[in-house]
Amino acid sequence: MSHQRLQHILTTGHYALPVAIILALICWGIPFVTPAGQTSWISSVIGFLSYAVIGYLLILLNNSFALIRIRASVQTIVYLMLVAACPMIHHLSAEDVATAFYLLALFMLLFSYQQSTVSTQMFYSFLFLGTGSLLYPQLTYFVPLFWIGGYMFQSLSSRSFFAGCLGWLLPYWFLLAYAYLADDMRLFVDLFGELTTFRFIFERGFQPWEAATLLYLFILFAVSSVHDLTNGFQEKMRTRVYMQFFSLLTLFFFLFVVLQPEQTSQMLPFLLINVSLLGGHFLALSDSRSSNWFVIFMLMGLLLLFAFNVWMLL
Repeated sequence: MSHQRLQHILTTGHYALPVAIILALICWGIPFVTPAGQTSWISSVIGFLSYAVIGYLLILLNNSFALIRIRASVQTIVYLMLVAACPMIHHLSAEDVATAFYLLALFMLLFSYQQSTVSTQMFYSFLFLGTGSLLYPQLTYFVPLFWIGGYMFQSLSSRSFFAGCLGWLLPYWFLLAYAYLADDMRLFVDLFGELTTFRFIFERGFQPWEAATLLYLFILFAVSSVHDLTNGFQEKMRTRVYMQFFSLLTLFFFLFVVLQPEQTSQMLPFLLINVSLLGGHFLALSDSRSSNWFVIFMLMGLLLLFAFNVWMLL
């Protein structure tokens, strides 16, 4: 087991999560020495707390749906390390709050798996998704993927479909009413205007730090997804379907960013959640010498990615 020691420590060690939190705090403070990184410390502190809450929700997600056969926090460790390596998103933003709603929407969607009465779960899932889209309108593009998820979970019916539609529209009805009472309909109209504004890759390419970060995340995503596809027979059917859905969802997030590089910074918090779930599942359940070497390679790459991103702030 010596060749698996590092991977074993990361996935089952009692001190792995506290160490990850300490390392994340250190990484959070380093960008403050750079001119571009000297933003409001209050925004950075609140930003860290928001990511910490999301990390805790990831633990609840794993424990609620047994995504990993062992009771592990490895997905949160991966998440904190990935966030720490991206100092450009360390400040508080509307996307951070939208990410929390997105995660809650995933909670409710996963609860609907093979349930006979799923209208309530679908309603709340799309209610959270719709609320998140008020903060980040581009989240609306991924509503169809949640319908696909409902189909994959055998919870999509005409009744649950309309319940989901009602849940998604409800936040917009409240916004419309507020805009009308405030006599400022632009609050409502401008939200849809953002959905029709596109800057494709031939109009605006990736910044160096964006390209490096996306490449790293895609490598982790690709390896984790291939592992799930080839070793899915070892899992329960429910877990297998969950991971297939996460792989599909993450792939479309990558496609969206490739088509609209301008949305990279805003899309990263969502991507980090999906990649962390897949990467944590891979790290916890793979047990080969090659997987251990891959972990070492990715840890070194993560250190280089953080150094490169900090250098880009200089």
